[in-house]
Amino acid sequence: MGKKKANVKQEDDINPWHSVSDSGDKLPDESASGTSAKRTSKTCRSATRGTSTRAQSLAPGEGQKTAKMEVPKPYDGIKRGKSAEQWFTRMGLYIVMNKDRFDNKDQALIWILYNMEGKAADWATPIIDDITSNKPGAPKDVKELTARFTAAFSDPDAKRAAGQKIVALQQTTSTADYVTEFRNISVDLDWNDLALQDQFLRGVHWKVKEQIALRDSDPSSIEELFNVAICIDNIRRKNNENCPKRPQPSGQQATTTTTVSTTSTARRVEIEKSPNYVAPEEQDRRRAEGLCVKCGEKGHIFRNCPNGWRTKAKIKTAKVGEDQPEKE
Repeated sequence: MGKKKANVKQEDDINPWHSVSDSGDKLPDESASGTSAKRTSKTCRSATRGTSTRAQSLAPGEGQKTAKMEVPKPYDGIKRGKSAEQWFTRMGLYIVMNKDRFDNKDQALIWILYNMEGKAADWATPIIDDITSNKPGAPKDVKELTARFTAAFSDPDAKRAAGQKIVALQQTTSTADYVTEFRNISVDLDWNDLALQDQFLRGVHWKVKEQIALRDSDPSSIEELFNVAICIDNIRRKNNENCPKRPQPSGQQATTTTTVSTTSTARRVEIEKSPNYVAPEEQDRRRAEGLCVKCGEKGHIFRNCPNGWRTKAKIKTAKVGEDQPEKE
């Protein structure tokens, strides 16, 4: 039985931007085998145009069914900020997954711009004219078009709010959680890489920052800084878990210490409130002037004080009362 050579007829598609799944071509099932599978595989290879390495890595390989991917709905330019960026990202992903449908980069750029309407279409029309006319100001690739699109349809209020959030952001849990939050906020910012690194170090845990400062070389990008910080924090947390914990004082010891301290404080306050209390400064003054330290009078010293630790006011009160005998 002779082998039949599969003939593939290349026809111009009226709408070259339709999804791969709409073409009607079916790739062989993984269970297919034998001559039929080989013929189909050969046919698919002959019909496939050259693609880049990244496109080949993302696109379905031989023997796999093509994943259906719908074309994103046209963008009208009303919702700005994240909505616009998400739409543009989906358009770029569609191009990557269906790169064999575009002969060159200009077709990919025009296709993105063609899928705009309303205010967005008003913005896209002159750019389409620049591309088709090969004008010097036309975007050269998707990256340049992305920059223009972001500048035109970003949300200035979102940038301002994101700037305030990222400045106030501080690490309170793990570094991995901090990186996630930092990354989500920085999406709405147009800061350069060095500015992001500086702000990240301001909010990261001081122990992580300390270890980063001890490194021989600084991280070359914010992504490298993320990875280094997470690695340091993971090691630090693991070491803390393995470190033997110090014995805590028992409840009885803590209670005893607190009781003694409270009792001493209360006793000192009680003594200071006594009418016979003589402050240390007053005692020094009385000694310097030759007075009795106890009663403050002249003519005798501390040891021979006839008045004891009673003040003059106390003595007068005792004489008036005459109820209670004077204690020595």
